[in-house]
Amino acid sequence: MKKLKSVLFLSIVMALSLLVAGCQQGGLTSSSNSSSSASVEPLQSSSKSSNESLATSTNSVSNNSSEVSSSGVNSSENLPSSNGLVYTLLEDNTYEVSAFDNSNSMVFIPDDVDGIKVTSIGFHAFEGCNSLTSVEIPDSVTIICDGAFFDCDELISVTIGDNVVNIINGAFYDCDGLTSITIPDSVESIGSLAFYGCDNLTTVEIGCSVEDIGNLAFHGCDNLTSVVFENTSGWWRTLSSAATSGTSIEQDKLADASTAATYLINAYSIYHWRRS
Repeated sequence: MKKLKSVLFLSIVMALSLLVAGCQQGGLTSSSNSSSSASVEPLQSSSKSSNESLATSTNSVSNNSSEVSSSGVNSSENLPSSNGLVYTLLEDNTYEVSAFDNSNSMVFIPDDVDGIKVTSIGFHAFEGCNSLTSVEIPDSVTIICDGAFFDCDELISVTIGDNVVNIINGAFYDCDGLTSITIPDSVESIGSLAFYGCDNLTTVEIGCSVEDIGNLAFHGCDNLTSVVFENTSGWWRTLSSAATSGTSIEQDKLADASTAATYLINAYSIYHWRRS
């Protein structure tokens, strides 16, 4: 089942990239920025195992995500630690958490290891760690990479450090145990599929610096009823990740936590959201 979910996740990301490429070749352009919201047929909520709804999306993986995903690491510099975490030394001489042995239910990621800062949670580092119930991400971390906590079904509590800037594609995909999440003010980008299929997520707080939310970021969160935006002004939606303008999302609607939740999980979930 875990392998099937991983294959599904990668297939979705590939499909999104191919679909938006086709749209761009076909001359798709975003609509001009307007204060009036276009009529949109609500996207019917679906099971996270359904490919039908995902096939309707024409947005690619966030450009920001591809630029900041972990790469160029020195794989020979691995340092296992006593709390089950494995670190990889990056080219900037900081550590990335690259794996976890699933030995503990509560994980406190340190700010540094032997004086070297921990700045990243790596690609699928905690994937399928179903003993994990709680994780604290320190202020030293600036990026949570693709699928970092993918399919951590028992993960209930996540504390995101105050210097995280990017939460990349599928970072918390299918984390069924999450009931609430607070995105700190430091975060600027939430990637596509970031919280996709978190069935029990009910409340989300989105910090004032967020200016980019990838498509399907909260789709499949069927119990999400409250999304509080700290900054409700300047938001617009588009099907193209390359767009520089789109259709405005009314500020007064986003100020209502219930309406904002409906927009993110249903009506506008297939869109790429931006704020300017």
